[in-house]
Amino acid sequence: MNKKIMLAVVLIAVASSALVFTAYESDDETINIGASVEKNGWNWSYDDNGDVTSLYGTGTAITADDWPSAVVSIRNNSAGSIDCPNLTTLTIPSRVKIIGANAFDGCNITALTIQNGVEEIKTRAFANAKISALTIPATVTSISPGAFISCSNLNSISVSSSNAAYTASGGILYSKDMSLLIFAGGGKSGVVSIPSRVTEIAQFAFSGCSKATHISIPSTITQIPAYAFQNCTSLRTISIPQSVASIASSAFYNCSSLTEIDLPSLDKIASNCFYGCSSLTEIDIPNSVRKIESGAFQNCVSLQPIMFSEYVTNINSKAFANCTSLNYAVIADTTAVASDAFPASTQILPYIEYTSYPTADMIVRKVSLNTYELSTSTEGKAVWIIGSKILEGSTVQYQFTSGGEYKILLNVYDDNGKKTHVTERMISVSIEDDVKNSHLNLLLTAVIIAIISAVLCCFVPSSRFIFLLILTASAAAAIILAAEALL
Repeated sequence: MNKKIMLAVVLIAVASSALVFTAYESDDETINIGASVEKNGWNWSYDDNGDVTSLYGTGTAITADDWPSAVVSIRNNSAGSIDCPNLTTLTIPSRVKIIGANAFDGCNITALTIQNGVEEIKTRAFANAKISALTIPATVTSISPGAFISCSNLNSISVSSSNAAYTASGGILYSKDMSLLIFAGGGKSGVVSIPSRVTEIAQFAFSGCSKATHISIPSTITQIPAYAFQNCTSLRTISIPQSVASIASSAFYNCSSLTEIDLPSLDKIASNCFYGCSSLTEIDIPNSVRKIESGAFQNCVSLQPIMFSEYVTNINSKAFANCTSLNYAVIADTTAVASDAFPASTQILPYIEYTSYPTADMIVRKVSLNTYELSTSTEGKAVWIIGSKILEGSTVQYQFTSGGEYKILLNVYDDNGKKTHVTERMISVSIEDDVKNSHLNLLLTAVIIAIISAVLCCFVPSSRFIFLLILTASAAAAIILAAEALL
């Protein structure tokens, strides 16, 4: 009896296996469930759910008829499971419901047709495609962040009027009510203004928009998500309202043309937020910032010296790594600074708290050749200039290599002694009139003494040697003073 049962089980198993791989006829092809099919030069593999697991071919176009009839979705493309090196024209048929993550990432698609029936498009499904126009059919209900990232030629986006989830305007895809900005076409160029109806920006929204030069964000936005503006390599300026309370990691990653940015009241500068912003020269860290995370300004090679407020508690690893123009930074001794937060060449200067509002200008006085004395006359003013500290009632001499305008950093306080912000002031290195006049008066005196000594040498022969020494000394002094007065 047991042998008969075992034999029956084996027969059932064999029959089931045979059924799985049994071919059946459709109108246009023979389909093998869970097998591979070659059709019009394209080699397809898919599982028993109709999910494409691999695709290979050297042709330039995949039409709707080239897809196996059993296929209803494309699995996430990993390890090159979809390899179409020459593909330029692609049609997704209506029976395909899901286009998986990375499905056609890197394919040089210039013409894309998505037929009505497709429902979901996953992240990076068409990343780096060369398409210039995109039409979203009525049936699409889900488009993941970054689905069309870095499509640098994409400047036209349209959506079926029957689509209940999405709409498009000016080359930008929005949610139906335009409260969510999903993504801008990578070909978007020049000045871009986000409509005030938008209250949220999706991840990767402007990622790879390499032709946009300025982006204006409305006050309806409260957060900037991760990677929102990464690789906007032509972006020079961006307007961020004070309504923005947080900027996520890598938001401005590799915005290599960004020259200036005014930050709102954030509590931290997120990791890699401004990584690779190589044209950024100045950054004013708001007093609200408590932490500057890893890599926040890494590779910002043009960034100039910074004064941090005493409210910054942490500056993390590589926050300013490879900021080769950051000669010095003023940091409170209560701030925890990672050992590799700054380049080894950056001089870390201590931060000192002072009270009273600084109103007077710097006093600059020349004391010798190329050397100037700098001092302050208002109580409580703290000044840093090229690494030298100047406080009330004290002076410092600095050897300048040339005259001209120099930047100083000032702590600014209100009348109650509360620090309000850090400001910059330019000073002009020059000779004050009283110094120049004193040099001219001494020069005149030396000349007179020299003339008198010369006369006495002629009329008082007995003291000629003494008067000759006086004449020589006076002449030398006159030459030196003349040089000082002329500089």
